[in-house]
Amino acid sequence: MRSERNVLDYFCVADELDAGLIKFINSADHLLDFSSANISLTEDQRISLFTKAIVCNEILDAQYASILNSLHRYYETFNIPNIQESKVNILVRDNIIRMNPDTLKYIRTEYPTVISFFIKHNIDEYESMMSSDLFVQSELLEILSWDIPDAIKLKLLEYSNDEISIVGKNYSAQVCVYILTHNLLETDLSVLYKSYNNYEGEIQDVLFKHSKANIEEIILDPQSVTESLKERILMDSDVPYDDRVRLFVAMFPYIGQVEVCKYLSTLNLSEYAKIFDSHSKPKFEMNQQNESILDAFKKKGWIFEYIEDESRPDFYKIRRREPRKIEID
Repeated sequence: MRSERNVLDYFCVADELDAGLIKFINSADHLLDFSSANISLTEDQRISLFTKAIVCNEILDAQYASILNSLHRYYETFNIPNIQESKVNILVRDNIIRMNPDTLKYIRTEYPTVISFFIKHNIDEYESMMSSDLFVQSELLEILSWDIPDAIKLKLLEYSNDEISIVGKNYSAQVCVYILTHNLLETDLSVLYKSYNNYEGEIQDVLFKHSKANIEEIILDPQSVTESLKERILMDSDVPYDDRVRLFVAMFPYIGQVEVCKYLSTLNLSEYAKIFDSHSKPKFEMNQQNESILDAFKKKGWIFEYIEDESRPDFYKIRRREPRKIEID
């Protein structure tokens, strides 16, 4: 304890950590410890040494941590400027700085590079004291990437009204579902629709709900959505039937006969499957919906044309091939 006694003798006379004392501390052959019962230290001396040491950037970090920890003091509210970042990290790590609203605000302003470590080290206290006035979106976004319980993330998400992207993030299914439900970034949807198959069932369910609400955009660009999601839309009776047929027609250029026949069955349009049977003569009521489907068949080259059936007014019949032209002599 010789070095500790020497430091105390010098400090009690000088009442400061001057260059000579700092040099002595840094050259000690062991980490200084003032917690021993063999060291006589009054409370006033303990407070004085603590307050002088905590702002002394010249002390080596290892000695800095050892001295402060051995004095068994901490700041409930911390507002000391100009301490080296490495030393502020020590104060956080060793719980000499405690988490509370005032200290959090101060660290944000005075030591922004330390804020993440401060929050992570005190994440339980941070979550329990959070309020709408204290909440900062950028902190939430970083916290969402941490390996901490989802319960904390979900609690903090309740304070956010901003859009949040989940694209390229390794968030849990529970967190993704919450964000997609409450903090959806609309521009994410086109990417999420294409990667629909990569997500867990509960995330797919939320994406499916969004797809139904955005059916018009999907009809305009059906290739923006994975096949399995489009199939789910086509099979869902909660989606208006006309919308499902319009989506089916929009998909026509990109699917083959097998898929067409499958979806015709799904949509109760089995009469159209007869188009592929050369011996059948299907008829279709004259209306806008049937015209759009027949146009799709025509563009696909599966029929030549459709015309009104003279023997059955208000119905279309099809011609699979172009009629032969009769040559006149």
